[in-house]
Amino acid sequence: MNKPPQPVKKKTEPMDWLARIVSVLAILGGITAIVDVLRVLNLEVAAQQEATLFIGLALLLIAIIGLALAWKWRLPGAVTALVAFAIMAIVNPRVLSSLHLLIPVAAILFLVSGLVASKVPTSPVAEAETSKEEAGGK
Repeated sequence: MNKPPQPVKKKTEPMDWLARIVSVLAILGGITAIVDVLRVLNLEVAAQQEATLFIGLALLLIAIIGLALAWKWRLPGAVTALVAFAIMAIVNPRVLSSLHLLIPVAAILFLVSGLVASKVPTSPVAEAETSKEEAGGK
């Protein structure tokens, strides 16, 4: 009796899940911040608001989108979130002392996980099993 081949676990799997958990917290916190600012914002006075507020909200939204993209495409999503957060920190340094720091933490975890996954060679046994499955399935 042949046992079906067991899926090979990636070495980066724990880091992937940690990055996902942290990114969910960062995304929820970012969405909450955006909703709170928009709820308090008086649209009649919006023209008088500082441009940095709107730039910060746009960058926060881009960072959130980057983290969401990192679930599927680790490297591009992580880089997007990191760049948006870096610009956001330049525009408003106060984000460096808030819960928004979860954004770069999650992005760095995704980035490291993606880099490690691209460097880790696949074992010859796993490649052989994969090629057998593909040949048998066609």
